[in-house]
Amino acid sequence: MRKVLFLILIFLVIFSGFMFSQNSEDSNDSFYLIYFPSTVSNFRFNFINPGGRATGMGGAFIAVANDATASETNPAGLIFIPRPMVFSEYRRIKYTFDWAYDSDQIKLYRKHFYKWVNSPTFLSFVYPKNSWAIAIYRQELANFQILLNNKDMLLPSDFQDINGWFLNKEKIYIDFHLTNYGISFAKKFHETFAAGISIRAAHLDFNSIETVNLDPNREVPPGFPRISYLLRTTTPDNIGIMTEINDEDWKLSYVVGCQWRPIDEISIGLVYRYGAKHHIRTTFFENLEMRKEGNSVSIKKDYNDFEINVPDRLGFGFTCLPNDKWTVSFDVVRMYYSQLNKQFLEIMPKDVRKFFGWKDNNEYRFGVEYTIPIGIYNSLSLRLGYYASPDPSIHYLSEEYNKINAEKLIEELHSLPPDSPLLPSILAQLGVYFDAPYVNPELGYDHHATFGVGLVAFKNWQIDFAGDLATRKDLFVFSCMYNF
Repeated sequence: MRKVLFLILIFLVIFSGFMFSQNSEDSNDSFYLIYFPSTVSNFRFNFINPGGRATGMGGAFIAVANDATASETNPAGLIFIPRPMVFSEYRRIKYTFDWAYDSDQIKLYRKHFYKWVNSPTFLSFVYPKNSWAIAIYRQELANFQILLNNKDMLLPSDFQDINGWFLNKEKIYIDFHLTNYGISFAKKFHETFAAGISIRAAHLDFNSIETVNLDPNREVPPGFPRISYLLRTTTPDNIGIMTEINDEDWKLSYVVGCQWRPIDEISIGLVYRYGAKHHIRTTFFENLEMRKEGNSVSIKKDYNDFEINVPDRLGFGFTCLPNDKWTVSFDVVRMYYSQLNKQFLEIMPKDVRKFFGWKDNNEYRFGVEYTIPIGIYNSLSLRLGYYASPDPSIHYLSEEYNKINAEKLIEELHSLPPDSPLLPSILAQLGVYFDAPYVNPELGYDHHATFGVGLVAFKNWQIDFAGDLATRKDLFVFSCMYNF
């Protein structure tokens, strides 16, 4: 039961970012509370390579990249396209969130929230000419939408000196878009080597609101303090606005890559994607006040240039073509998620922020393709793939802080009064030791199984369909390509 308690308390800590304290003059249940707006830590990028063919092969396409999607996958691949080409892609994505929704005296209950998003995600035109190629394109790098909510929640405790908390009803809405408009150039420097670059105008559009019901008149079980005791709204509806975002921003970014084909059966690719560094207007705790020494103090925080850095990515790809029918491809991509840390962690108290953040991690992709000739010009291709993607949300930096003695911390926790300022930090440190699936201390990787089928018909047309199934996201792709 002690382990369960720690996990439940850590649930409160993980969605934290601003420290509040209640003076003992206001209530006998004086304690410290940390709160982090969930909105800014739960949006998701969509870094899988575009195209039905690439998706069916687990996104392992850096060293292949011989169609119009190369503008994003690896611009050097454009040089290996023999004729002008137009390409379009449509995606249907299902995002899934496993969210803490309700609880009783013993257990925390979770609920699955999901959202289907449909959109045209890639459109491109490529014009190759001798030893060079040029392309223009539009890519939807992210289109993420979700609506999350929970009931009033009771977080119990079986420790004599530590009260549980009563969490108020909360609602989170996120609508996050990232769109690239780019132009690509590729040049063949040798029969076996080419390099390319894509310059992108990146457009971010972020709309989100996070609210919590702070009605002080609702009943709370005896002995369970709640956020309402610490916070009050400046509006009569008692709906506290934790986060409000409604802004857009344009920035420049780029993709550079090279491809080396030492022999016909081997291709090696290297690509670096520089993510745009966006700034948007963001307001935290819009209408909230905190009780402090018997007075109410506004805690509203405005950012005119809240920073959202699209993480850079460095990828390496290796492809083997043992014969005309088989293609086997492997990619590894370094994801620089730690670039998200700077602005987000500034919201958090200094003595707590060291336990949270994003970490750089690798994404591994593998795919195979088997092509069946149909006549002289047509063919049918079957594809399978797999990739493991690191979770992009904020979490405990457990590995960095795994030298703490848990038993010593537990003893110290027992000796602390409920209003000790050390309590949040100790709970955060204990999160290193207890794997809590509902607080995401170390979510690790999401494992994706992919499949696809492609048809080359009438010599000039290629039509591809693919699926990507995983725990947190399901994706279905339809793409169409025409060679002039």
